[in-house]
Amino acid sequence: MKNNNNSKDRRIFERFKVELPVRFFDLYHQQEGEGKTVDVSARGIGLVTERPLEPYTPLELWVEVPQGKSPFYTRAEVVWRKPISEKLIRVGVEFEQANLLGLSQLLQAR
Repeated sequence: MKNNNNSKDRRIFERFKVELPVRFFDLYHQQEGEGKTVDVSARGIGLVTERPLEPYTPLELWVEVPQGKSPFYTRAEVVWRKPISEKLIRVGVEFEQANLLGLSQLLQAR
């Protein structure tokens, strides 16, 4: 039998399911990429991309915000990755700083 006491979620901020286009710049490899968010929080985003991003990769991110507003920009770092198909990778990205204002902008898309 599985013990659920050891599988606690350690996140401080709740994640919200939001799909938005995202562009990013991989600062290690000096390459651009794109994908879409899967979920967002004040501390980071989950995204899906074809670009093979590795943990510890620093990124600049631009998430498209609805209603014609300027994209949400932040600097972040890849913390984990998981292939989900032959071409697509799910990536966990942590912002350099928690951003509650940015989160509120992104949640307007829900």
